[in-house]
Amino acid sequence: MRTYCLCLIEKEQVFLVEGFTEKPFVVGFTKNKVFGRLPQDIYDALPFVRRPFAVAYLEQIHSAKIHRISAGGEYRGDGLFTSKENLVLVVKTADCLPIVCVDEKTGRIGVIHMGWRSAQKQILQNIPAPSKHLKFLALCGLRRCCYQVGEQFEQESVLNPFVSTREDKRYFDPVAFTLHELNQLGVPKENFFNLDICNHCSDYGLHSYRKEKTMCRTLSFIIKQ
Repeated sequence: MRTYCLCLIEKEQVFLVEGFTEKPFVVGFTKNKVFGRLPQDIYDALPFVRRPFAVAYLEQIHSAKIHRISAGGEYRGDGLFTSKENLVLVVKTADCLPIVCVDEKTGRIGVIHMGWRSAQKQILQNIPAPSKHLKFLALCGLRRCCYQVGEQFEQESVLNPFVSTREDKRYFDPVAFTLHELNQLGVPKENFFNLDICNHCSDYGLHSYRKEKTMCRTLSFIIKQ
């Protein structure tokens, strides 16, 4: 996993991630002052994007459903991929792991909402034509430090290898799971980047349902301009 070359650029309402991809792609996530209301909060949070843009987002249902799209709007499922310019892809999270994807060769971008149920259903297996050029970035979500799970994970053959025990409590590692699944699909390890920010225990004050029972959500996004 690559973490050393990533850095955050702070804007008024968002953090932008540098070191994952270069222009014309923009990747980032909203600060805790943003409530996560879609699509309006994305329009408000990205005034520095000079060209007019549309917003595509999800009615997230903890599924393995991924859409290939060419227009803005709401889609029912847990992943979006597009090759269109000026179309912001957004995933909203309060604990689940948001993943953004980019293929710098073809210009294709994507977002994935991966909670444990989508992981269990192997949503990553449904990524459209993954290639050695497709890069992945795990953004802000629960990490193995705080992702406590119940005994039901003992019965989940797909997830159980990525559960560890500390002080008689079980913790799931969604980042290690993601890297393993992508490797199984033929994605090189060097194409996986980990921002390594836990929204529960980091100093960034990000929204966490487990911590605060909040209805607010962090919005992770990618756009090709």
